Amino acid sequence: MYTNWRQQSKHTIFPTDKEAAYYISILKKLRAEVAPLRAENALLKMRLTKLQKKFQQQAMHLALLEADSNLKAEQITNLTKQRDALAQELKKAEHKNGVYQEYLFGHGNHQQKESSAKTRGGQLHHANINRTVDLSSLPQKLVAPLVNCPNCGNEVAQTTSTRQRLLITIPMQTPAQKLCVVSQRQYCPHCHKQLIAKDEQSMPFSEYGLNVFLQVLILRNKLHLSIDATATCMNIHYQGLALVASVICSLEAQAAGYLQEKYDTLLEAIRNDELTYSDETSWFVKGQRVWVWVFASNTATIYHAGVSRGKGEIEHLYGNSSSYNMHDGYGAYTNTIGKDKQLYCWSHILRSAYLEDENAAHSLAHLFHCQQASVQQIHAIAATTASNHLQQRLITQAEGLARAFSYTDGTNNLAERELRSIVIARKISFGSASFPGFQNRCITASIIQTYAKKSSFISDLATTLTAASRIPIPKQKPHP
Repeated sequence: MYTNWRQQSKHTIFPTDKEAAYYISILKKLRAEVAPLRAENALLKMRLTKLQKKFQQQAMHLALLEADSNLKAEQITNLTKQRDALAQELKKAEHKNGVYQEYLFGHGNHQQKESSAKTRGGQLHHANINRTVDLSSLPQKLVAPLVNCPNCGNEVAQTTSTRQRLLITIPMQTPAQKLCVVSQRQYCPHCHKQLIAKDEQSMPFSEYGLNVFLQVLILRNKLHLSIDATATCMNIHYQGLALVASVICSLEAQAAGYLQEKYDTLLEAIRNDELTYSDETSWFVKGQRVWVWVFASNTATIYHAGVSRGKGEIEHLYGNSSSYNMHDGYGAYTNTIGKDKQLYCWSHILRSAYLEDENAAHSLAHLFHCQQASVQQIHAIAATTASNHLQQRLITQAEGLARAFSYTDGTNNLAERELRSIVIARKISFGSASFPGFQNRCITASIIQTYAKKSSFISDLATTLTAASRIPIPKQKPHP
């Protein structure tokens, strides 16, 4: 099968030397090109590896973006569903609000104003209609002369023709009066005492007169100005005054000391009244929360400075009173006042019923509109409601709710209105700098709020402050 190589070589044609040299040169050239090709191949492999890694990274990033996009699309879908659900709830809430307002105000005591076209001239019940004033009865007249023409400046002929109209004005920068008070000193042979006359405008231990005290109290408690604003207002209006915040605080503290006895008298008068109203709201002393308690009747109002919202504060206010007390059902009132003397506010129970059970709210509103309810009727409504909280509240407050219509209109609106001025003052002044200042504010506000119910507000306040300043200031009672 195999032949001898020697025999095979006899027939092999070997290249010549020239051809061999040519082939060897070709091999050398190819061998020289192998190294660069290998290096370039290695670089291409490295570049390929990098591109593959980058491709994998971009693919992973793309997968993350797609997952994030899908998640956000799902979130958008959920938010859209929530928005549609909230829109439906808003429509239902607006409907319920209209129903609730109808429950509260859709009775005979509340009447919608009928729109009518306005007639020309003065309107009924409009005050200060100038055409009705008799100008001839005014004690002073302001004459406006006309000597030169306002258009050309030439002198005009004088006639007796005039035109009259009403002018209401006020003086600006009224000078503050600084007086020297000369008080007579006499000796009484009967009492064997030295006597000194007292001026009606003078206030003890102060260089400021009665009118300054009255202005400060009115600005602070009726207009709800802050201490700095009160000082600024007084200094602008009265030329020569130079009041600062510390003086305003001193005047208010001194007035509170004088009016402390009147404050105690009002508190006792409210206790002796047949019907009282109670409520509370927050106040701040150096940023710390304290409480203002209102204890009011139809003729007087007391603001009490309390350190807490506990029943000890209402125990101090109610004392040994036997009056019927209208309140909102807060535990401090229910645990202090006798059960047979409690009156519960229907506005508060209707608000809770509206939020918890609309059917029960409709039934309660019917009783409220009729201004008459019995314990059995309230218990029947409690038995039909699906809310356990509302059921327990109705059962607990049934007697007080039924009793409320016998003495009031069924609401605690009087106490709410009396607290409004305190809430406005809190929002403007952000509270008090000290607890004694807080107590002074409650005392003066009580007197102002009580006297403001009368037409002779200013004169009664001046008389009370003058009479109280003639009595030695009692020591401040410690907080109970």
